[in-house]
Amino acid sequence: MFFLSAIQSSAQLSFRIIPFSGYGISGIHIATSATPSYSYKREGHYQSHGSFAGGVLAGVCGGRAGFTTGLQFLSDGMTYVGTESIYHGLGSGGSYTTGNFSDNTRFSHLVVPAILSFRFFIDSAITFVPGIGVETSFNLRSKTYSKDIYDDQHTLVMSGTEFAKYYAPVTASLMLQANIEVALSKKSFLYAGLTYRYMISDFLRSPYAAGYIYGFQGILGFGFNMSQLKHNQVKRPVNPVNQDD
Repeated sequence: MFFLSAIQSSAQLSFRIIPFSGYGISGIHIATSATPSYSYKREGHYQSHGSFAGGVLAGVCGGRAGFTTGLQFLSDGMTYVGTESIYHGLGSGGSYTTGNFSDNTRFSHLVVPAILSFRFFIDSAITFVPGIGVETSFNLRSKTYSKDIYDDQHTLVMSGTEFAKYYAPVTASLMLQANIEVALSKKSFLYAGLTYRYMISDFLRSPYAAGYIYGFQGILGFGFNMSQLKHNQVKRPVNPVNQDD
C-alpha cells in the first residue's frame, strides 16, 4: 500500500526507457551434499570471473517510488583452479600423476527483472534511486575452456537439451541496486550505479552439489522520459506565420 500510494502521490506518472550496459565480476557459491567416487582426485577453489550485461529497462515512476522491468543479456561465469591427481594402473599396484588444472566457464542468459525502487531527491538535477527486485533468468548456453594436468586445452560448448542436463534452464535471482540519476534535460537523464545479484534457485543439476551464481556490476545508461517527450509534443507552440488570417 505504501508503495502504491508513493507512486500515486505524483501529479503525473513518468514513463521511461533506459538502454544500458554494465561490467563487473561474478562467482558461484557451491553447497556440497555428497562426494562422488572417481578414479582421480581434485582439490581446488573458485575464483572471480568477469561479467557483462546489456539491454533496455522500461518503467514507470511517480513521486518517490517506481517500478522497472525490461530485457537484458547477461554473461557471467565461474573459474575453478587447483591440482588434480589421476590414478594409473589396477588395484594397489598403480600410481597417481599430479598436476595443475583450470576450468573457465562462461554462461549466457536472457534476464527479465522486476524492480521496486524508491527515489530520494538530492537536488533539482540529481536523484538517488535504491531498488530491490527479482530477476527471472532464461539460461541459454555455456562455454568452458579447460586446461588439464598435461597442459592440453579443451573447449566445450553446450546449449539446448545438452545444456539442460547439467544446468537449470530457468532460475531466479534476488537483486539489489543503488543508482544515481542526473537530469540532462527535461527529456533525458544519465543513469549510473551498482547492481548486486544472487541466485536463489539451484543452478546445477547434480546429485552432489547445489550452485548459486552471484555478482556485482557497475552499470551506465542513458534514459529517456517518454511522458515528457509526449508532453512537449502536445504543447509545442504554433508558428504564427503559418496561421490563417
